[in-house]
Amino acid sequence: MSISVVLNGRFLTMPPSGVRRYALEMARLLHELLPSGQFLIVAPPNAPRIQDLPLKKLGLLRGHLWEQMHLPAFLHRLGQPLLISPANTGPLSWARQVVILHDMAWQRPGLAFNRFLALGYRILIPRLLRRCKAVWTVSYFSSREIHKAFPFLPKAPEVLYPSLGYLKAHFPSQPNDIVKVCKSYFLVVGLTTSRKNATLLWEAFRLRPHVHLVVAGFSRRALRGCPPPPPNIFFLENPSDEDLARLYAHCKAVISASLYEGFDLPPVEGAFYGAPVLLSDIAIHREIWGEEAQYFDPWDPGALARLLDAPLTPSFQVARCFAPDKIKSQLLALLSDTLNHF
Repeated sequence: MSISVVLNGRFLTMPPSGVRRYALEMARLLHELLPSGQFLIVAPPNAPRIQDLPLKKLGLLRGHLWEQMHLPAFLHRLGQPLLISPANTGPLSWARQVVILHDMAWQRPGLAFNRFLALGYRILIPRLLRRCKAVWTVSYFSSREIHKAFPFLPKAPEVLYPSLGYLKAHFPSQPNDIVKVCKSYFLVVGLTTSRKNATLLWEAFRLRPHVHLVVAGFSRRALRGCPPPPPNIFFLENPSDEDLARLYAHCKAVISASLYEGFDLPPVEGAFYGAPVLLSDIAIHREIWGEEAQYFDPWDPGALARLLDAPLTPSFQVARCFAPDKIKSQLLALLSDTLNHF
C-alpha cells in the first residue's frame, strides 16, 4: 500500500513548545486514523525517535535547508502524497500540501519575535500560502488574523484545535519537591517570550508578598530587561511532563498574562487537571474560555493582584472540548475534505 499522507517532521527538532506539542499529537491522531502503510513522518537526521509512530529520518542538512531540499526530493520519489506541515513552514516546491500556520506573532511589532526569523517568515510564508492547497490553523482568532493578512486566500483557514490526548499518560497522585516547598502556589508555564508578560507577573506578586508563584519552564532571553523577581517567585527551568502534571494538579490556579497568543495551551492543560485559571483579557482567551475564566487587564498588575485573593473555581468543561476523540473526528473531516478536493 502506497503512502498517501506525509507529516513534515521538522517539528521534532524544535525545542519544547506549544507548536511542537500540537504537531506531535497530530502525528498520533493521523497514525490512528490512516490505514497501516499509508502514513509516514519524515524528519531531519537529528530528530529523536518517537515510540510507536512510523518515522523516516533522511538527508544530511537540517532546519529550513532540509525542509526546502531533502524533504521535497523524497516526496517526489514517493509519488504525489499529501504533505501536512504542522509547524508554520513547509517546502515551497511542494504544492500538494496543507500548511498549519499557528498565529501572526511574527508580523506584529512589539512582540519581540526574533527579527531574523521574522524576516524569514515574511519572505517565506506569503509565497508558501499562495502555493499550498490548504491552510489550517489552531483557533478562530488566528483564522481571522491570517485571512486579514493574506486576502489572496480563497477562504479563511480551517480551524483544528489541539488535542490533549498526551495528558492522559501523566496523571499524578503525589506532589513533587517544589510543590512541598511552596505548599500553596499559583502556576505559570512557559515564560519563553517577552509577550508572556513577565514584568506584570513580577509586579502583581510583589503586591502580594504572602502568595507564591511557581514559574515552570522559561527562557533567560525572554526575561532580559525585566526587573528582578520578588522572593515569593520560584523557578523550575526544564520541567518534565511528570513535573508539570504534579504542578498543575496541586496549584491554586494557572495564570496566563500573555499579551498575544494563537491558542495558549497551559491554561487548558491546567483545566484538565482541575486547576482554576486567571487569564489576561485578550481575544484568544475569550474565544476558548468565554465566561468560564476570571480575566484581568494585562497592563494592570493591580488587577491580577486582586484576583489572587478572589474565590477560584475549576473549569473542567473547557478541557473536555479538546478530548482526543473529538479532535480526531474534526481532523478526519478536514483530511477527507482536503483529499477529495485534490
